Amino acid sequence: MALLAFAACGAAQGSDRSRDSSTAAARRSESKPAVAPRTAASGAGRRTILFVGTSLTAGLGLEPDSAFPMLIQRKIDSAGFAFDVVNAGREGIDSSSIAAIVRDELVPVRPDLVVYYEGANQFGPADFIVWPRGVVPSKPVRTGTWPLESTSALVRRLRAVRDPFTVRRDEPLKPRLPVAWPADLDERDPRLDHPRLPSEQPTILKDLDAMRVALSEADGRLAVASFVWCVKDGMQLEPTRDAGVYQYLNDMFWPFSYAYLRRLADFQNRVLQKYAHARRVEFIDIAASYPIDPRLFVDGVHMTPNGTKLMAWIAFQRLVPILDRLIAEGALPRRPDDRFAQHPAFAAPSRRLTSVASIRGTCTAP
Repeated sequence: MALLAFAACGAAQGSDRSRDSSTAAARRSESKPAVAPRTAASGAGRRTILFVGTSLTAGLGLEPDSAFPMLIQRKIDSAGFAFDVVNAGREGIDSSSIAAIVRDELVPVRPDLVVYYEGANQFGPADFIVWPRGVVPSKPVRTGTWPLESTSALVRRLRAVRDPFTVRRDEPLKPRLPVAWPADLDERDPRLDHPRLPSEQPTILKDLDAMRVALSEADGRLAVASFVWCVKDGMQLEPTRDAGVYQYLNDMFWPFSYAYLRRLADFQNRVLQKYAHARRVEFIDIAASYPIDPRLFVDGVHMTPNGTKLMAWIAFQRLVPILDRLIAEGALPRRPDDRFAQHPAFAAPSRRLTSVASIRGTCTAP
């Protein structure tokens, strides 16, 4: 009931609210939720949950112990659950690299559950765009500070008209971009084997399959989480506070509209949800309850410390029923496995670092 109440509150937070309400929501997320007692009495030994992903999972810009997986660990500890959480996120990688991490580094330690959270590094909005006259519109030229800008509101408005990268409340004017969405690609119920899934989703699904199979061979399970984007049609930003969100959406993703970015983000989450249903893996729907509130973000996808706390609280609320059900079904706890005295990576011969200069010395001119 606590989660349902929050979800209803989150829908209302899409409108313009005070900063205090966002901070209060994050503080409330620190409270201990009411959960079924079966999870706490999970049997002898501690189980392992690993989170994989990119900078969002690794905690870019946050203290090492403040990434959302570590905040979930605190909630697990405070509730007395017998689970260890490991943050295996890495910055700047894609789904294929994540699959390699799962196969080579995580499977040998036989995790009970691996949670996949990623949706930005392979996000590409250009797949179905019909470019005007076949040419990608160039970015407008950035302008320097105008004379009298610091003292004249009129000058600031004129500069904003000329330079869309001048942070403002409203979305800047962008060229109209027709969308040629494939007629046989259902936005509400997409085929997972459709060859034209956007944003590298065929590759992502293939990599998720590789993770799922590798984990199943070690009696582990995969869970897939929906991905949170701070964007929606008509979103307004506070120029001073939300400059990072503005630049991310309007500079990095120029010339795509807020509405189209939201359309693709929602479609991406539908694909992930359908994948989870089709492959019978767990789906942790964080995005459904997370408010699209710029005050919780430092850019379009990375969150503030308060935003990260809120994300951890939502993810924890979604995760507990999954763990409770797996325990009730007898899937957890598993029989201990002592096949490895140490991780295979450490059993291999020690690696030797080689300088760039020594490598160059072995090269021969063509």
